[in-house]
Amino acid sequence: MRNSRNILRFAFVLIIVAIIGNVAMYLMGNSAFNIAELKIKKSINVEQATGISILADSGTVNIVPVKGDEIQATLQGETTKKWIKDYHLNVKEVKGEINIEITQDSRLRLFDLYTNLQLTVGIPAAKMSQLQVKTDTANIKVDSVHVTEYRLSSDTGDIDVNVTDGLFDIKSDTGDVALALEQIKYEISVVTDTGDISIEAVQEPEALRTKLEADSGKINVTFPHYKDGYIGIGGPMVKLISDTGDINMGNKK
Repeated sequence: MRNSRNILRFAFVLIIVAIIGNVAMYLMGNSAFNIAELKIKKSINVEQATGISILADSGTVNIVPVKGDEIQATLQGETTKKWIKDYHLNVKEVKGEINIEITQDSRLRLFDLYTNLQLTVGIPAAKMSQLQVKTDTANIKVDSVHVTEYRLSSDTGDIDVNVTDGLFDIKSDTGDVALALEQIKYEISVVTDTGDISIEAVQEPEALRTKLEADSGKINVTFPHYKDGYIGIGGPMVKLISDTGDINMGNKK
């Protein structure tokens, strides 16, 4: 009987502590009851622009095609009311390059548990020369846009690209990298520390050179005519390097 009373008392104390904690978080403006919708939309004409640079710390960055002659940037999602005015979306042109950046007034935050934001950047059909995206923990997704050169980097986010072709320079510390292409026409360089690397192409290259390194992961290439690091003679260089992740390359299913 005494043990039962002790258990009930302990449970009661935990309930009181939880209630006090939730009230304190609510008063601090950092609670599930303080959630607010955030949406910031900006656009800029791309008539004189040749490249795009995107900088975001966290969340998800989506690159998609749009009609017209303007780049459309939309930052939306949820955060607490305390931080709703803390986020800013900056879009400007500097010497022919469109710079898009998410900035925050307060860099140091404690118990920011409810922020979930997504940056969507729409790129017109006119082909740009370069797309550069850099994030800390944000995932990067690029779908059906037309850019000559892609420079993508993330510390802990995944990178997922689905385009026709292009020159790629990709770096990731702990995220996975997946490229789904129509064809491999230009050089590809992907370097990760612990993430897997996957390269798929609808058409098998007539000529290809590769440098594939995986310290503790597996390497698997399924192109039918691939042998000893080559397909045919010459062709673009594909360099895939991962410390602990797997490397897969072959025809797109």
